[in-house]
Amino acid sequence: MGKSLLATFGRGSANPTKDPIVEELSTPERLIKRVESGLGCPMTDSDAKIIKKNIINANTLILSGTFKEFKELGLSWGTNQVLVHLKEELLQKRKDLVQSARGEESQLEKKRTRDQGSSESDKSKPEPKRTHLSSDSESKPEGKGAHTKDTSGDDTDMQDTSAEQERAHTKDSSGGTENTQDTSADQERAHIKDSSGETAGTSATRASNERREEHVALQVQLGRLKAPDFVHIAVRCQERHRQIIDYFNKEFENDSHKVIIAFSNPQKTSPLPFPFLAPVIPKRFMDRSKDKENFNYMGREVFSKLVDAFNEVVELPYYQNLWVYGVIGYGKSHLLAALVCYLTAQKYRVIYIPDARACLQDATWYLKVSLLFAWADDPGKMIEIIGLQDLKGVHSFVRANWSPSVIFVMDQMNALDGEDDAKIKDDVRRWLDRCRFGLKSVLSTSANNMTFHKTAHRQKNDRLFTVFDGYTKAEMDAWWADKTIDTGDYKQVDIEDYTGCNPLLLASCTETGKVDFDCEEIRQMTRQCQRFAAKMKDNLKDPAWSRYTDYVRTCIRRRVVDQDISPEHVDHRFFGEKNGVGYCASGAIRQAVTKELAKLEEFLFSIDDSIEAMCQLIDNPTVVGFFLEQAIIQSIVTKGIEYQDMRGPMRRYYFNGFPSYKLDKDVPLALYVPKAFNFPAIDALILRVDVDAKKAELFPIQITIQRHHKDSEEQFFNHWASWSQTLYDYEVSVTFIWITADKKLEEIDAPQKIRKTRGATMIVHPGRCIAKIPLESVNGKVWRRYEAAKRQADEAEAAAAAEGEAPKAGEAAKGEEVAEGEEAAEGEEAAEAGEEEPN
Repeated sequence: MGKSLLATFGRGSANPTKDPIVEELSTPERLIKRVESGLGCPMTDSDAKIIKKNIINANTLILSGTFKEFKELGLSWGTNQVLVHLKEELLQKRKDLVQSARGEESQLEKKRTRDQGSSESDKSKPEPKRTHLSSDSESKPEGKGAHTKDTSGDDTDMQDTSAEQERAHTKDSSGGTENTQDTSADQERAHIKDSSGETAGTSATRASNERREEHVALQVQLGRLKAPDFVHIAVRCQERHRQIIDYFNKEFENDSHKVIIAFSNPQKTSPLPFPFLAPVIPKRFMDRSKDKENFNYMGREVFSKLVDAFNEVVELPYYQNLWVYGVIGYGKSHLLAALVCYLTAQKYRVIYIPDARACLQDATWYLKVSLLFAWADDPGKMIEIIGLQDLKGVHSFVRANWSPSVIFVMDQMNALDGEDDAKIKDDVRRWLDRCRFGLKSVLSTSANNMTFHKTAHRQKNDRLFTVFDGYTKAEMDAWWADKTIDTGDYKQVDIEDYTGCNPLLLASCTETGKVDFDCEEIRQMTRQCQRFAAKMKDNLKDPAWSRYTDYVRTCIRRRVVDQDISPEHVDHRFFGEKNGVGYCASGAIRQAVTKELAKLEEFLFSIDDSIEAMCQLIDNPTVVGFFLEQAIIQSIVTKGIEYQDMRGPMRRYYFNGFPSYKLDKDVPLALYVPKAFNFPAIDALILRVDVDAKKAELFPIQITIQRHHKDSEEQFFNHWASWSQTLYDYEVSVTFIWITADKKLEEIDAPQKIRKTRGATMIVHPGRCIAKIPLESVNGKVWRRYEAAKRQADEAEAAAAAEGEAPKAGEAAKGEEVAEGEEAAEGEEAAEAGEEEPN
């Protein structure tokens, strides 16, 4: 914009025209509020600064200001359009006011003419003395205020004589008696003679503006009448689109090779503008900064392979869809959002639907926002998109603008699956399929999309891109380097195992800066897998039930999967196969489903199963700890333990929170196992009870092969009142048992801890015995197999270190070969045969 318009804005607002039409918007601040009302949201800071700096108000808006001039000032597209629309509105109001004023003036002219005629005819008569009359029916004075009849026969009753006389003094003497019979003529003249102060120059400027912007103004007005919020969304789409282009130009000189390298490098974290204009970024993209417009993308090594798969789909004519398929929480959404930014910078028009679930709420609105971003560099198309009214219009627009550069990217496709709101989901799915017909698409779904599984074998035109497990080792190293987390009593390997290196679970359990395995995301996932297992128990009978449990067992042990199982009998969210080998999503899921099935009287692992898996996975201490715990608990249930003469089989009960003990003569000895995975205090608890004598012995048990372990004793006794609440009328003794890799038995007595309050004494910690029992004394076979496998793993690691190579996973132990050698050396296999329990 040239200096003239800046000068006009600056000077024009100093002495604004006293016009009732613009008085309400006489300051820039009032104008800003009016524009924000039109936008449907707050104006950007940059636009507000420009308006205030140039002192733009309603008066200067009318006198000057066109679309081009506002654009040159730097105002955004949306604010510019609203100002143009507002200018048209103000000019129309002024026009209407002028017409109304001219109509009133015309009527006054006629009345004055009639009164003038009456006065001329009565000039020779003396004016009578005015008197106040009590009624209109009494005699009135003859003159300007008299009740008269004009030549056309219209009666006029002038109620305020003094006001009429005053108006008569101000009538236009040059034309007061002309054209009194034709009101429309007066109104026509009102367009030429503007008593409100509008000059001929202003009218010419307005006409010029109208000719220049007529098409744009009409389209914007039409769009605003249909969807008031879309003008602002369109503005933001343009800004976001430009931000993405500028970012890639600045960071990578828009070199696709450099982008792929950076986006595949875990050491590189990129703050990317989110390529969809939702009110806020979806929750899964939010981090601690709570940024509502950008998301942090940490490079994933799989990104380069994803781009290769996309290029393959684009280049080969027989491919239409690229399916990105994987477990919940892997980071598929972040991968797709980064891919959308990359493709946008490569000049693709990406119709991005980040959440198919949200799309169900208002598919037309959602798709229009997606289209506005895809065509953010084409204002004409944006105006057309704003005017779309329904899905039919959206479909027509997409078909009319077909191009190889138009790409659909749709995330969370599993939201369109399921029985709830089935008709709505089916309708939206069909519309989306129609819209993207003939276009290349990237579709992402979590592994629990049953529609996908049932139709996958028929999808000949689809390219499948699978993502399993979680972060790779390089990605985990980068993740730890970027975080400052108080791990407490946990080691990094424990955290990685429990979360499965799953990005979603890692982020959730460390959100506060401390490790919390009881976070909502982990609790939700474990509940889901347990509910699925219970559902299978209710619905399946053999052989389907056996196939299900065999599949879960195989996945947990990471063995080759039997293909003979129906897709609906697999919890694809957490279990699956990669290259024919089963996998389980995380340690949390592994423990949760194992305990749920045990509660349902289905024990996945016998002692031998646990030993074999422990030796096979000896390089993973946390997994070894899990199978060791399974073997020891199974051994205790089968034959008890010698310590304190707790021999013989015992019943097993599972509990949530704290147990409600079974106080029964028929159950003198029982094992209670927490149902929750990673229970904070103990792995199990033995209760020995004498109902007649009212005596109870509690033996909380913690199983560990680590030299350092979290303070389970403290955690247990901090909740002593809850552990002993159902034993309130029993004499209770406590022995805390550690089953460890140590070679000898140790016993320590700890005194009672009490707290005195007013008039009462409360037991905080009861007097107890702390016993450390060698694992070998509980089950010698388990101990020997573990010790042999661990020794061979250490030797393999030392040999690899000497050669400068890392030991290969699983190479350390060979399972049965190691076990058989050790058993033969000990010569105790026959004696311990009773420890084994068939699955």
